[in-house]
Amino acid sequence: MHIANTEPSHTKAECTNEAVAREFTGTCRLCDQQGHRAADCPSKPPTICRNCEQEGHEALTCENPRKINRDHVKDVSGEVAWEALRAAVLDHDLDDLKEAAEQYIKANPDTTYLTLEKAFRSQGLGVYLIAIEKELGITYTNMDLQGNLDKTYNVQWRWSPKSARPKEADGWPTPEENLERLNDAGVAVDRGIPKCNNCNELGHTRAKCEQDKNETDRAEVKCYNCDTVGHRVRDCKSYSFSLLDIADS
Repeated sequence: MHIANTEPSHTKAECTNEAVAREFTGTCRLCDQQGHRAADCPSKPPTICRNCEQEGHEALTCENPRKINRDHVKDVSGEVAWEALRAAVLDHDLDDLKEAAEQYIKANPDTTYLTLEKAFRSQGLGVYLIAIEKELGITYTNMDLQGNLDKTYNVQWRWSPKSARPKEADGWPTPEENLERLNDAGVAVDRGIPKCNNCNELGHTRAKCEQDKNETDRAEVKCYNCDTVGHRVRDCKSYSFSLLDIADS
């Protein structure tokens, strides 16, 4: 029996009748008072955006830059971070390079991918920031160093200005094109917005989807004793187990 009506023999997802509203008699998980759900709670705190962490809206409609938390990044001066970056380039250590870059960006929060690349070129460092075209999943987007989302190009850290693989050659930017692209580039990040696996739209889950539910294939349950679909061997009426089975084996 399901909550939409009182007719047996079908589930809520299969119900074709109009939903029957029921009075909520449980306890609110926010205020511990009876008679209303958390969604309707008068003491419900304001909505906090998961993107910018501001009140009053959700990430789906947020137009603000993402609030980037760099508390985990070590506090050093920009000069110290840059020297560590140069050392990482000489060692060809990409992990140390990115760590030093994070420290430099924390010390100089106005740094952009474009200013970094220009600094690399002016100092002859053997590392390159390349802005490429890269298709991302619907729940991902490119974000720049200031938290601005929906950037067109994806930033790649490379040891060479040339494409590493033949399939990258098409669309690989010239040095001039690359600098222009870096103005509209970032790294791939999760949008922080759920995707419905029923309608494939962002902003809600399947449970809250208002569109007709698509049928999903369920795993077939099959008994390996009688080779019949619909039950497991533990429920098989054709299977009889006894200690004699062990003795004879």
